[in-house]
Amino acid sequence: MRRSKFSESQIIGAIKQSEAGISVQEICRDLGISRATFYKWKSKYGGMEASDLKRIKELEEENARLQRMYADLALENTAMKDLISKKTVGPTAKRKAARYLVEKYHLVVSRSCECVVIIPVGLVSGAGGPGGARCGGFRCVVPAG
Repeated sequence: MRRSKFSESQIIGAIKQSEAGISVQEICRDLGISRATFYKWKSKYGGMEASDLKRIKELEEENARLQRMYADLALENTAMKDLISKKTVGPTAKRKAARYLVEKYHLVVSRSCECVVIIPVGLVSGAGGPGGARCGGFRCVVPAG
């Protein structure tokens, strides 16, 4: 998303000038904006203070972050539902399932291993000995038990 070259206080200040009686054409000429931009600002931010506008921007950023988080969790949930239908009993099947999650759903390797209860070798000290195996371009260990 493109950022405005005007700060919140400048936008509110322009709207306040208009309310004080300065013509819209003069305000637009001073700021170098079109009348359409000014009226869009006025419809969106009219009656607000700079602190209100700053709070709205913070809430919009938080909302975008939460939407991304929800999308990640929804993808992971779909992957887990798909994985439930597969038989993942032995170590080889678990490695194949982890690879499947990485390839089909583009999950991070460590998260896909976590979903099928295997430990990526990079996270285990001394791994790569017995029980370690290649798993689609990454190494992982199936915990005993």
